[in-house]
Amino acid sequence: MQLKTVPKEFSLTFLGHYDAVVALVRAGADVNACDRTGQCPIHFSVKDKFYPAVECLLMAGADPNKRVHLTTPLHIAAELGDSKLVRLLLLHGAFPSPTDARGFKPIDLVDKDSSLYKLISAYMGWVPSLQFLSRLAIKRQIPSLLHAHVSCLDLPGLLCDYLTFKF
Repeated sequence: MQLKTVPKEFSLTFLGHYDAVVALVRAGADVNACDRTGQCPIHFSVKDKFYPAVECLLMAGADPNKRVHLTTPLHIAAELGDSKLVRLLLLHGAFPSPTDARGFKPIDLVDKDSSLYKLISAYMGWVPSLQFLSRLAIKRQIPSLLHAHVSCLDLPGLLCDYLTFKF
């Protein structure tokens, strides 16, 4: 991967430097900044299966529905066949059925007999609960809800996990 195509402040993200990602997020870097091709840190992190960065970026307010030529991070995760990334994106509000430039939805990119197909299809007709929508609203209002920050608060562990999308 060429660093010149990556948004300058997140160039280390894609070299596996999680500490640098956290430092940039804490310093207020724009997690939705795009490079000249329209790709954002979330797209690169999903492509590289850099799970800690994906989670950090999502917790910091990265848009899980950000499109590059109509392709979303969920399309990328589905095409990679990565259930961990798909689940993480869906839990952070990724729409399960956007259509990309080829006319494919994420579910079209996975084997129909796979558990990944079942996971995505479970979200296809899903109407988010008020609780889930509230959770996303909290995340948007306090975008830097990193687990390290929340776990330092005097809150029950279950509430910390809830706020940081651990379940």
